[in-house]
Amino acid sequence: MDEQTRVEVRQAAGRTRRPPGKPTCIRFAAMGKGELPTDAESGSLELMLEVTEPDGQLAVWFDDEWWAEVIARWANLPVTIHITATPSALLHPVTLHHLEMLQRVVPRWRKVGHAYPSEITSTDDVETLAKSLFDEVRFIDAPSPHTPPSDRRLPKPGIEELFGNIRRAQARLDKTRPILVRIPGPGPAHERSRATDAVPGLMAASE
Repeated sequence: MDEQTRVEVRQAAGRTRRPPGKPTCIRFAAMGKGELPTDAESGSLELMLEVTEPDGQLAVWFDDEWWAEVIARWANLPVTIHITATPSALLHPVTLHHLEMLQRVVPRWRKVGHAYPSEITSTDDVETLAKSLFDEVRFIDAPSPHTPPSDRRLPKPGIEELFGNIRRAQARLDKTRPILVRIPGPGPAHERSRATDAVPGLMAASE
């Protein structure tokens, strides 16, 4: 192969290379049915789970049977699970139970929690979070929209104090996770390509 041919081959190969695609992001709404998409997925996934309803009740689909279906479908893919900032979702006993199951069955899946600082209301909450199996928790540095207006005026620890309390608890427990991340208010916006509980035939709009 002469030099000109080698150059043409390299150029042709360069034209066929594509940058890695963004993860496919799928949202499961608390008030939905938890139905998995019908088409097959490939590449990395981000599953945005709204696991509690506006009144704090657990979504009816968020159970062992649903997880069994999810794991059977995507066990071999890189998946990030997001527990979104719905009322009482972060430290709900059922959420923590499912984190333990995921750690046993699909330990390579990443588990990310989202919450407002006001969700952590006691020393017990701090200890529970410090020893939880989240890889990362993203705190939205803003008043929670789920807090009654009368309660929003009550003094609460700042996010720096909260982070300090959690990190001291982690040090006592010899834990390095979850990593704590501050998200400026009004909160994170997660792009998604579609939502499984959207109206059929309509694409979900970006947040």
